[in-house]
Amino acid sequence: MPASGNKHPVPPYALANAINSRQVSFDDDPNNIPTLTDNRTSDPNYSYSVSTKSSTVNLPNGDSSNVEKFDFCDDPSNNNDDRVPPQNAVRQMTLNERPPLVKSISVLMRGKFNTFCQDATIHGLGNIRRADKLITKLSWAAVVLVQTGFLAYIFITYLDAYWNYHVQKGSTELSWEEQTEMELPDVTICASSPFKRSAINDLHVNGTFMAYLLLGFGAGAYVRQDFAESKELHEPMKLWLDEILAAKNTTYKGLVMDLALRCEDVILQCSYDGKELSRDECCETVFPKPAITSHGPCLSSHGNVHMQKIFGRKGGITFILKTDDYSMGLDSRLLTDAGDVYGYSVTVTHPATVPSTLTTTANKGAPAGMKTSMELTKTVEDWSGLVMPSFRGQPKVCVDLSSQVSVLEYSKIIEEYSEWRGNCLLRKLFELSESSCRCRLIDDPRIDNNSVRICEPQDIINCSLPQLYEDPTELPTMFEMLKIRGRGAETFSAHCLPLCREISFKSTMSYELLSRKFISDMKTKHDLSDEDEILIIKLFFTDTNYNTIVHKSYTLLDCFGTIGGYMGLLLGASMISVVETTFFIVKFIYEFLALYFSRVRCHSQALRNSFIRSRP
Repeated sequence: MPASGNKHPVPPYALANAINSRQVSFDDDPNNIPTLTDNRTSDPNYSYSVSTKSSTVNLPNGDSSNVEKFDFCDDPSNNNDDRVPPQNAVRQMTLNERPPLVKSISVLMRGKFNTFCQDATIHGLGNIRRADKLITKLSWAAVVLVQTGFLAYIFITYLDAYWNYHVQKGSTELSWEEQTEMELPDVTICASSPFKRSAINDLHVNGTFMAYLLLGFGAGAYVRQDFAESKELHEPMKLWLDEILAAKNTTYKGLVMDLALRCEDVILQCSYDGKELSRDECCETVFPKPAITSHGPCLSSHGNVHMQKIFGRKGGITFILKTDDYSMGLDSRLLTDAGDVYGYSVTVTHPATVPSTLTTTANKGAPAGMKTSMELTKTVEDWSGLVMPSFRGQPKVCVDLSSQVSVLEYSKIIEEYSEWRGNCLLRKLFELSESSCRCRLIDDPRIDNNSVRICEPQDIINCSLPQLYEDPTELPTMFEMLKIRGRGAETFSAHCLPLCREISFKSTMSYELLSRKFISDMKTKHDLSDEDEILIIKLFFTDTNYNTIVHKSYTLLDCFGTIGGYMGLLLGASMISVVETTFFIVKFIYEFLALYFSRVRCHSQALRNSFIRSRP
């Protein structure tokens, strides 16, 4: 038992019992800690006294002086009390006489919350405590709760943004750098009819057959849809194609390449930064080999890096071309407006792009008898800021670009940079043709002439791709997919990535009519017929300036900075307020648990400590 005069804090349930049964006054002051004093050796009339700042009450022993009374739990450190109540002991206090646990918790909560409202650095809590009317307290409490709920919503939203690596909006940096030279993009030039007049004459075929050949490229932008769906025309064309392939002992791709226009057939001369190049020099240094695209074989400058050193219209690169006679070319009745243009189409691309599909989706027209000028603007997008540390388990967000990409073959580019969105859709189409049509598209740069079967026009028209759509009744053909329309393209693009440092080019077009004298001089110089037409294509940068767009990850620092700003705006709080609130919650939980377990412990001792027995 405690020594005489020894004071220690009263257990909370015992204090509540003293308040209820002995009228000990107790206010909300957290520093007003009641104490229990053991008076049994100094005062025979009283066993204990409970004291607070405002009052003291003595707890009497009862009528007999030779008894001991245990109204409260003994000192927990006293483990030697082995006294057992006698059989004739009389109950002095029942468990029902003890105060409810809820009331004890209410006293604890009220005191702690008032202290928190007074000391916490959160606007609105002090107003709740100081308000003298209930309606005012409730109004301030509602304001604080609404603001806190809104803050919780913001907190979850921005944490989700951080976790999912959303791109930080508005992170655009404009760079105006002065350079002495700038690399020109890859140029792909396609004729409206990619076949030579002389080769068509030697083959003895008509324009309908030549349009049928184009279906093998999926050139839907140039061939009318009704012709692509006209099965009664396809069967005789297929038989005719089989006969020609058997007679020439060649493949579909071999036949197309034999009929295709070559650089020497269309280029008259070119100039590079004001220096004139002959036809042979131009074909050797600018267009060394054709590129097969979705519009047939085209001229491509890929593999040759050209730097513009003289800026403006005097610099850049200029091509003077002639057009072939279309009298034995494609049947104009089977062509769309895009395919009926008398001239060429021009596509500028990044060196890491396989230009196959872009020749029908991103091309610019260059009509005969005109000078077509393309004023280029360069834009650099930096996505490397989205790359997070690998320990975060963050997926790949961009594709690193090799500095040697401009000299790689298209077959290697489509393999190494297939995830880049410039090649991603095209690669998916190549894979679909192999899995569904059991053949490879003719414009697949990975084709080895004798290794796989090349898709012929009938394969492109009839091959369906049921795995693209959920509805089994919708069976798009490869021809429709090659036109890049419908939901299939959107499905594929979801898996595509940007380059970590992506370069794109925009062109501002202008057209000028060529003078009759210039056309006459060109025809005389290059010994052209009256049926041949002349046109000029010019590409150039006006200056060395280019835009740079930097995309940044939404970092943890950005996340906490944003949340902290909203905390200050809504509640006038800071990170210190978060620490205060956390400390309050932890401390309250600790004291609540201490109160609860103290009540349980004292309940277990109440049967023994509430009896009166005679001293020996």
